[in-house]
Amino acid sequence: MPGAVSTDRASPGSTTGLAAQTIRGVLWSGAGQFCIQALGFLVSVVLVRLLSPHEYGLATATSLVTGFLASLGGTGLIAVLVQRVNVTDEDLDTTFWAGLGLGGGMALLLVAAAHQAAVFFREPLIAPLLMVQAVGLVLTPLGTVHTALLMRKMDFRSLAVVDLSTVAGSGVLAIGMALSGWGVWSLVVPGLVGTGLGIVVLWQHMPWRARGGMALGSVRAMARFSLSVWAFNVLNYVRGNVDYLVLGRALGTGPLGLYYLAYNLTTLPQTRLVPAITRVLFPALSAVQDDLPRLGLGYARAVRYVSLITFPLLTGLAILAPEFILAVIGVRWVEAAPLVRVLTVAGLLYSVGTTTGSVLFSRGRADLACWIGIAGAVAMTGCVLVGARYGALGVAAGVATYATISFLPIQLLANRLINLRLGEFLCVLVPATFGCLVMAVVLIGAKVGWGAVRGGTPAAALLLLVPLATAAYAGALRVAYPDVLAHLVGVIRQAFGPGPARSGGR
Repeated sequence: MPGAVSTDRASPGSTTGLAAQTIRGVLWSGAGQFCIQALGFLVSVVLVRLLSPHEYGLATATSLVTGFLASLGGTGLIAVLVQRVNVTDEDLDTTFWAGLGLGGGMALLLVAAAHQAAVFFREPLIAPLLMVQAVGLVLTPLGTVHTALLMRKMDFRSLAVVDLSTVAGSGVLAIGMALSGWGVWSLVVPGLVGTGLGIVVLWQHMPWRARGGMALGSVRAMARFSLSVWAFNVLNYVRGNVDYLVLGRALGTGPLGLYYLAYNLTTLPQTRLVPAITRVLFPALSAVQDDLPRLGLGYARAVRYVSLITFPLLTGLAILAPEFILAVIGVRWVEAAPLVRVLTVAGLLYSVGTTTGSVLFSRGRADLACWIGIAGAVAMTGCVLVGARYGALGVAAGVATYATISFLPIQLLANRLINLRLGEFLCVLVPATFGCLVMAVVLIGAKVGWGAVRGGTPAAALLLLVPLATAAYAGALRVAYPDVLAHLVGVIRQAFGPGPARSGGR
């Protein structure tokens, strides 16, 4: 029967069993994200070359409004279902209808507010763009319960298929529309089509269907945690987008488009790569939320792997920003290079700091996450408003300042919940930091030498310097921290090797 689906977690079993499950999840999630990133990056490069900063600025302005309303809707419902140890059929039905109702309400609100948003940004085209995007607020809740059930089972293979289908479908349509001269609409309509396609694929992989209505008991049982998650999501959205809002209002959609490109390049690991790990980390930590030693060990390992990947990517981007933009993005975006260099400071800290949410929610401390969100929204707004006096570069400096002053306090709070000492946490970052320092010295020296050779193109510089930087980073790790690579290979073998028999679900 539709709906007759197990709601149990994937059983944690022994420590090695959970580790194997987690690594399998990370590999599937990571493989999916790699394919998505490769395809998404290709689509983005094509679109950036076809469209202007002004058109990207328009799309960014509309996404500010739709994203805020989405955060007011049921965005926290997935976290509620994943965190709870026991979930009933009534809980699932209640979550589905509550999310759909909230999404419909936010869609109506978006249509009503479209004209006012256009007046605020002084761009008339924003109104019709927002009215079309209201459809997405209704589509997204249709997959909330299905996504949560797959996450509880740690079936990240199916989730990777869903994500890849969404990106492939929307990407092909976006390029086709851009080539046909649709302009900013090629950044809006394909996203809606991709969301719809993703829902269809998601329902095929998870056969659950709603059978009942909303149950008052389920609403009460989930209310406390879900309201805290909801408040955190809203505050976190404000914190993460106030720079766009200030820039779009003060400087217009052209500078906003340049800033959008710079910010997305520097937070690409945070928004695309890190979720491949945190998506697995949250249900894995929730499964052992009362076993602090295992929580601390699992989290520390995740942070190490995040830093080993994101730190060198962002360090290299900061050094090679002008060459990368000229060779890959295009000459009309070159003004974004200084913004990229400033924002890589925030990107480095965010890539690691993003993982703290998995700790807070897995321990059921959404209330603490909410207070962090309040403080973060206030602090970020202050930093951005001060920086806005100096234009887009000042806003970027404000964001980097906020990331620097907020990183350690938030990290300490998360570490305290799992009894992870500051020294232990910093130690897991040492290999990546050391490797990046060696890489930076080699890369800067090689870049100076390349600059002395007249006639070299940006593309030629990338072809020479990127492999050199990669070799320097890998060589530094191999010499100074050979155990890091050995441990990574070991856990991968453990994940694919014969493991203990799984016990039944909870």
